[in-house]
Amino acid sequence: CIVKWVPNSVQVARALMQYNLAVAYSNRTEYDKALTALTESSDKVGPNLPVQMYYLKLYLDLKQGNKKEAVNFINKHFNYGSRN
Repeated sequence: CIVKWVPNSVQVARALMQYNLAVAYSNRTEYDKALTALTESSDKVGPNLPVQMYYLKLYLDLKQGNKKEAVNFINKHFNYGSRN
């Protein structure tokens, strides 16, 4: 689901700051830390995540060589069927 990139509560604002931390970790190639921070932040935001969080998850999966997990993630969240 695509939602506005504007926090509506303190908890969501903190989660978005934690997302920014995940981005910083990924820029430093600390992908495990980035994935941990992203997972924690998405748990705080709730079921409707900003699209940027989906993109970062895909990026981290691909950078870590988890092609199958990335394809499953695309199929689950974007309803796109792929044969590979």
